Amino acid sequence: MPDGPDSARRILRLRVAVRRFAPIFESDISEAWIVLSEGIAARDECIRLVEILGNAENSVSVDDVEQLQTHLGEVLDILDEDPVGDVYYPYTAAMLLELYCRSATGDLPEGAPVSIEEWVARFARHVDWQLEKSGVSSPGPTFFERQEGALAALEVSMSDSRDAAWLAAVEKSSQLGEQYLLHLTRAVRAAG
Repeated sequence: MPDGPDSARRILRLRVAVRRFAPIFESDISEAWIVLSEGIAARDECIRLVEILGNAENSVSVDDVEQLQTHLGEVLDILDEDPVGDVYYPYTAAMLLELYCRSATGDLPEGAPVSIEEWVARFARHVDWQLEKSGVSSPGPTFFERQEGALAALEVSMSDSRDAAWLAAVEKSSQLGEQYLLHLTRAVRAAG
């Protein structure tokens, strides 16, 4: 893993992402996902590691990031293709976390054909679409896509785990994670 300020910032971005995507990955919004992933030791390890990374008080090592990346890869391997239906949300949350890990470890080049920001925007647009499709009231049109854009802009100014921008990004990401989970749960139930 390359050292330096860019590397440290990528780890901070992963830790911010954990605050919003881990709750979706761990949730019970998809019964099919629970059936597919329960009993897989890698899933339990992912949950343990995201607790470490998600706590702003903890120091995080490269080993922690690499372990999470490995275990997320094992969890993602339970499916041969991208799922549809309610399994899409926890699976894609795991995929997004794995992409952030790959970026933090240097395994995902900055010039990748599809950036992490684009993957996140696609997920947010899908959530916005699901809310509209299911008839569940949402916080507004393209709410999640706009929130992700605002969070990405905030992340640009992060420099270390004690600066105000990082703390603000962690808080915003936590709030957005709660919003995702609340609205996705309602949308999935309405569709089912």
